[in-house]
Amino acid sequence: MKHATAVGHLRRLVEALGDEAGFARSLDAQPPVLAAYAFGAVLDGPDRLERTEVALVVERPARDLPWGSDPPEVLAMLERHGLAKLPLWWACRPSDVPVANQRIVRPLRIWSVDGPDDEALDAIAARRAEPLRPPAPDEAELAQQLEREAALVLAALDELVHGFHGDPRTVAVEVFDLAWGYTDLRRGLAVLRGEQP
Repeated sequence: MKHATAVGHLRRLVEALGDEAGFARSLDAQPPVLAAYAFGAVLDGPDRLERTEVALVVERPARDLPWGSDPPEVLAMLERHGLAKLPLWWACRPSDVPVANQRIVRPLRIWSVDGPDDEALDAIAARRAEPLRPPAPDEAELAQQLEREAALVLAALDELVHGFHGDPRTVAVEVFDLAWGYTDLRRGLAVLRGEQP
């Protein structure tokens, strides 16, 4: 996919998030997403990229939104606007932890409930996003964050597997997502420590 196409996907996402926030406000309700950040190759500006990566901040604590999981309201919003069919890779982040982690490196905010960040979107389109990106987190602090998040994912996985009453096949996708989240965090920690992931 061309860089311009990826930027178009970001703009389409921002428009959908604005529509959702406006609709939620009309109902005096909370929108499903509070902020959106671009990260990955789209910020580096290559001519071609495989996917457009975004982090969506959701009003949920980390214990209710472990790494690798997607809230149903976000999935429904992406489906409603036809975004789930695009080559988007999205990650949902809880509102009480930093957006950045081992995979989301120096993300750039492109939208909040106050509206789009046109300066960021224009900089991405012009391939001049680097000066707007935040610095990388301290490695020791990032390692502590990943350890905490890994513990939350493991607790959610344990609760799901051992606390579920009914047909265990109905939770297969959730188990996979949490298992992916846990192993992804552990791999990130291994890289930070200079170990083989």
